[in-house]
Formats: sequence, C-alpha cells, structure tokens
Amino acid sequence: MTTKLTLSIDEKIVKKAKRVALRKGTSVSKLFEEYLKGIQEKEEENPLEAIKAILKKHRSKIPLPSDGNYAKMVNEWRWEEYMKKTSKK
Repeated sequence: MTTKLTLSIDEKIVKKAKRVALRKGTSVSKLFEEYLKGIQEKEEENPLEAIKAILKKHRSKIPLPSDGNYAKMVNEWRWEEYMKKTSKK
C-alpha cells in the first residue's frame, strides 16, 4: 500500500532529484523510497557488525580474536574457567 507524503525541499534539490530519476527511468518517489529503505537496512545491520563496532573502541582493553570468532573465544574462556574450578577440587 502506498501513501502520499508532502515534503518541503529546496527547489534545487527537487530539480536535481527529477534529473536523476529521469536518467534512471524511475520517479522521485521511488528514489526517495529506495533511499529510505537503504537507511532502514543500514540501521538493521547484522548484530555481529554492531558488536564489532562497539568492541573496536575497546580493542586495547579487551583481547579480541584476530579471526573475529567470538564464539570460539567465549568457549575457550569457559573451558579455562571450568578447568580452574575442577583443578581446585
């Protein structure tokens, strides 16, 4: 279902958008819709990529696996913790 939307945009931008739409054989509405879809997809990026971006800020504080295999890193850590506990008994 489509819905009409009224926007106030600088005249120069509208003219440029019309030229781009004409060149691509589409409408300004479709161009705008595709642009918004692109933004939405970017926001819905793979959660792993979002985690990597956050962890990248703390790279010097948290030792990260060079291959990016965080599941392996967590499993190794759990194994080490398990071995520490069982060796104390």
